[in-house]
Amino acid sequence: MNYPSRIITIGEQDSAIVIAIQNRLNHLGFGPITEDGVFGRTTKSTIKAYQNRVFYRFSDPLEIDGKVGLRTWKGLFEVRISAP
Repeated sequence: MNYPSRIITIGEQDSAIVIAIQNRLNHLGFGPITEDGVFGRTTKSTIKAYQNRVFYRFSDPLEIDGKVGLRTWKGLFEVRISAP
């Protein structure tokens, strides 16, 4: 899945994106989290846990905000993304 070029946060309407994020968090061992496509408090807190434990390239910490922006997306999916 490609980065949607926007921040994904509570209330996200695109359930396919949210399911992909939830699935990836589970796959990386940050769950169990229900893969229901709803970006709510549980998904946000799980993303915060991920952000707290994972460093971006060159030991640069991720912002612990519970939102999936470009840097968090790259970390989760390990893909190269050019900023819009």
